[in-house]
Order: sequence, then structure tokens, then C-alpha cells
Amino acid sequence: MTTTTFVTAFYLIQDYQVKEKTLEGYFEHFMSLVKTGISLAVYIDVSIKDQLLKLIEPYDNVKILDTIDLKKTWVYQTTNHNLHLPKHRNPLKDSFDYMVMQNLKLELCQQAIQTNVFKTDYFAWIDFGIFHVVKDIHKTTTQLQHLSKINYIKTNVIFPGCWPKGYDYLNQVNWRFCGGFFLGHQEVLLDMWRRYQEFLPNFINTYKMMLWEVNIWAALESQTNWQPIQYQADHNDTIFNIPLMYQLI
Repeated sequence: MTTTTFVTAFYLIQDYQVKEKTLEGYFEHFMSLVKTGISLAVYIDVSIKDQLLKLIEPYDNVKILDTIDLKKTWVYQTTNHNLHLPKHRNPLKDSFDYMVMQNLKLELCQQAIQTNVFKTDYFAWIDFGIFHVVKDIHKTTTQLQHLSKINYIKTNVIFPGCWPKGYDYLNQVNWRFCGGFFLGHQEVLLDMWRRYQEFLPNFINTYKMMLWEVNIWAALESQTNWQPIQYQADHNDTIFNIPLMYQLI
């Protein structure tokens, strides 16, 4: 019996210029995720919805919840004010629209929680192409299947992360949180979303900058009383190694 809905999304950023990351490659990685059998709630660019529907037709563990119109999202409407981008970034991908899409993770999670098509208590964000960082597909598949069937502590959102608290979150990407995966009971995720809705407008009014979602979360942790759980991980198979102390078997 599944306990966790895994939320994901894909949107075509027009000025994304990383040539080695193709649409076909993203679909290939996504199908590795689909084949794990975990419950996936998907938000998708309208232009590739039909293509994706054909790929997932044989699988009943995947539900497309909605298409994405970037300009109608709360994040876009909140941040579309001629903000600066960070000095140290990858100009091939780190555009304003890319930053918006990264920051949609909480917004889409709260929408998926309201819909709750799989009737679960826990929700996780998982990147559409997360398998591009995976080395051992079989082991990771087994781990995700395990994570999808257990309960977790309900007091905090659980994040994999690379860095300790306190690093610069204004001028470069901050890997306090890995970004591609996080998990929690629906109530703590909704609490984080409410905090984020209050924090983001104040943050951009103060700094006049649009940043990666992981930087905003690092700022939220540093500047407020929000207390996530962070376990040590990296952008590889360890990203799913939630410590046993947070699992309720």
C-alpha cells in the first residue's frame, strides 16, 4: 500500500541551452522513474503532454494532474519585477524562467496535496530527470519502492543536502539542500508553502534578486524559525538515503 505521492514536473524553458540535456534524454530518465512503480503525480508543459501520454499509457502509477502555464503561477506573478539574477550562475540555463520553474516545486506540491489522487498522507518532490544522477538503477529503484510504502516522522520536512547551514545564498548556488528530492507529511509541506508565500515577496523586495529554489529555502531557514531536517547526501544515489531515525516502519 503506497503511503507517498511523488510529485514531479517538466516545462520547456525556451532559452535553456544545455545541449547535452535533450528532451529525449529527459523522457528516458523519467521512464526509469515511472518503471519503479511509485505513485507519480505529474505537471507537464502543454506542448509535450500528448507525447508523454503515449509513453505512460501502459502504467497506472502515473497521473498527469495539469499542464503548466508559467506566467499564471503564483511564483511567476510574485517575482516578475525586473529582478537581478545572481552573478555566479550558468548562463546556458540559469535564466529567469528557469529560476521560476525551480521555485514552483512547493507550489505544485501544495496543488497535488489538494488533489491527492493517490490518497496518501505523505508527499515527496522528485525531479522529472532525477535518474540522470543515479549510478545504480536497480538499487535506487528498490530504495524508492521502499520509501513509497513506509511512514515518516510528521514534525518536519525531510531534505537531502550537501552543505551545512550558513553559507552564502545570494551570489552562487547554495547546496544546503540538494533540490531534486524532499519529503514530508502533507501538513508540514503545506506549512512550508505558507511560510514560503510570506517569505518570498519580502525576500525579493529586500534583495531585488531571483534565485534558485535551494537558495530561497536556505534563506528561509537562516532568516526565520522554520526548521527542516537535513541529512547528508549528494547529487547521486545517496539523495534517497533517508536515515532510519526518520522512518516509521
